[in-house]
Amino acid sequence: AYNCALEACATCGDRAAADGLLRRMEHGGHVDVVSYNTYLKLLLSEGLTSKVQAVLQEMQLRRLQPNVVTYNSLVKDAVTRQDMRRAWHLAEEMEQKGVNPDAFT
Repeated sequence: AYNCALEACATCGDRAAADGLLRRMEHGGHVDVVSYNTYLKLLLSEGLTSKVQAVLQEMQLRRLQPNVVTYNSLVKDAVTRQDMRRAWHLAEEMEQKGVNPDAFT
């Protein structure tokens, strides 16, 4: 239910509500990779790439590994910003971490 609510916040572009909900989820131990992927999607849609690294670090602290959806979001953002070097770096990182690209990648 938490991830559904977080998705609703992201879809509506309500970052303040998403921030608060994600913090509550973290505090209660109710976060997973889907939670962070949803939040990353919101940050990227708002062009807040500077906050992305902190989210990825928080995932690592919680022993949650980025998955293909995480990387696809990051690659899509890099391509949108015409940063092909970053996009290819992310694709290489996926391979190094054993995350298999899919048709979207």
